[in-house]
Amino acid sequence: MQAEATQFPITRQGVRDLDAGSRTSPAMQGGSSSSKTSLKNVGDRERAVSLLVGGGLIGACLARPSIVNLTLGLLGGGFVFRGWTGHCDLYQTLGMNTAGSSPR
Repeated sequence: MQAEATQFPITRQGVRDLDAGSRTSPAMQGGSSSSKTSLKNVGDRERAVSLLVGGGLIGACLARPSIVNLTLGLLGGGFVFRGWTGHCDLYQTLGMNTAGSSPR
């Protein structure tokens, strides 16, 4: 007696998508391949402030290197990333969206 083989969807690269199980990926549906984490949930003004604050923290880290300033520099990197991408994981966890009514 032979067991039935599970059918997994094939990606565009011709590799089986073992994570997908019975669902299909957006790329296979013809949609964009962006994931839920790439949605914009931070408003434009807040993004600009994040970029400025993050840049300032990184600048302070580079001007006077120390353990404390290294920590502030890493925090600044997070602010720059948040401002650049327009996405905040904390906002996503809390269900917040300051980018407007429709995420981009």
